[in-house]
Amino acid sequence: MRVASHHPRPVSAIARQNGSDCIVIGAGLIGLSTALHLAWRGRSVRVLERGRIGDGTSSKASGWISAQLRTPNSLLELVLRSLDQYPAFLERLDDACGYERCGSLVVMDSADGLEQRKLLDATQREVSAYAGARFLDGRDAHELEPALSDSIIAAAYFTDDAQVEAQSLLAAMLRACAKARVAVHQGADARAISREEGAWRVTTPIGTYDADAIVVASGAWSPSIAELAGFELPVLPVSGQLLVSTPRPALLKRCVVYQPDARFATRLACGIRPALDGRLWMGTTYRAGSFDVAITPEDTAAILGAVGSVFPSLRDVAVEEAWAGVRPVPEDLVPIYGRVAGQEGMFAAVPVAGLAECAAAGALMADLVDGAPAGTDAAQYSPDRFGTAD
Repeated sequence: MRVASHHPRPVSAIARQNGSDCIVIGAGLIGLSTALHLAWRGRSVRVLERGRIGDGTSSKASGWISAQLRTPNSLLELVLRSLDQYPAFLERLDDACGYERCGSLVVMDSADGLEQRKLLDATQREVSAYAGARFLDGRDAHELEPALSDSIIAAAYFTDDAQVEAQSLLAAMLRACAKARVAVHQGADARAISREEGAWRVTTPIGTYDADAIVVASGAWSPSIAELAGFELPVLPVSGQLLVSTPRPALLKRCVVYQPDARFATRLACGIRPALDGRLWMGTTYRAGSFDVAITPEDTAAILGAVGSVFPSLRDVAVEEAWAGVRPVPEDLVPIYGRVAGQEGMFAAVPVAGLAECAAAGALMADLVDGAPAGTDAAQYSPDRFGTAD
């Protein structure tokens, strides 16, 4: 595969002790994707992770990459681009990571739910790259997924949606970082960020590091990092739980099945992903404003109840593992990718759906850090839309 042309490393970065072209704060999927895309362009990159790699939210992603679930349209555009770029990204990582274009099926149990989904699909079709969902009646939905409950009267089917194993992806990206000579530090909690002699300095418990540019990619914890650098990011933490079944004989076909919850006050949406290893990934719950990742009997029962209502034969499914993580949710539900106004060399990268955005987000951030013009496409994700600078 052809490698992009290399850029010379600035003399200022070479001269500084512990210096690099760019520091990425956060070793999740978005941070590592950004670091890799920069390194593949010849930039020297250092990644600072406050804890242990793999302990955060990225390793606990559900594994489904669904375009038809993404609103508003600016998020949909990014996920569609990421879906398109995923195969080449995984090829460069030299690991398929369980990736499969399996399709997704959004199921409805009421005429109102069907009408709402059709209205959403009409809005989504304003995005030129969106092929649109194929609507199925109850009979066709059950032909696609015979184990569906009799209560399902219709479905929206999108063939291009995919799945990937988040833990495998994270591991493959770390191997690629080592190969690309990206320095990744664990236990490097950013304690102070300052501007020193035209460069940024990050102080951590394990050392002090300098760089010409910083990318804040700490997920739901990004606002606290931004505060150290003197700007604000309006991002809400939303914790949630999902379950993983024991391996079992195939019940579902290959597609991911999802049922939106019209009663969203219950803080639950039902998704089931049949992984290649025979396990089912089931979730998820939502607790807005919370960093609490405790596994609770209430959330477990709610997820299993929702799954059982969609697939009655799964009412007694055995659970092998339970996961909980904290998602970042920007104030306007649009991802944040871009340069921070009034802060030379400072960038923010905060997703809404990190796994789904991962392949495209890293390339977008590398463009921006490299100084590419912020066109209309990039501007819609810019942190400037919030007036973040102090």
